[in-house]
Amino acid sequence: MEDAFWEELDRFASRRGVSWQDFLRELLAAENTPPNRAAAVKESLIRLMRVEGECAAGGGRIKSWWAVEGPEEEKHICTRGVRLLAGRDFSCDIPVRDREVSRRHLMLSHDGESWWVIDLNSKNGSMINGRRINCARLEPGTRVNIGLSTLRLL
Repeated sequence: MEDAFWEELDRFASRRGVSWQDFLRELLAAENTPPNRAAAVKESLIRLMRVEGECAAGGGRIKSWWAVEGPEEEKHICTRGVRLLAGRDFSCDIPVRDREVSRRHLMLSHDGESWWVIDLNSKNGSMINGRRINCARLEPGTRVNIGLSTLRLL
């Protein structure tokens, strides 16, 4: 399932002439997409990230540092991976203690050159520079506001 999912995602994105990130954003944001389809895409991505994190033996994994600043905590987290989950659930790669943050709030994905933030249709959304985003490229130091907390790539 995992390989087939990503192959299909890449194939559809290539057909449309867009990156997989843009295609995924379209899937999650499409107004005519039934709610169960977006939920299925989200759950598939979450399962893929868990399997990738558990099975990868260092190959293709990127070490990165993230700052988390919020009402209940301030910390720096070292992660390894090209797809990371951030949210209130402690199973996330970047757990955030904040009631305004969804359990699985956003995905951080590295495309080989840059980090991207992809909101997972969270209840309160994700903001960069005061603007709500679905998908955006991150520069080091950019602050991503989720709930009452901030994530920052160091």
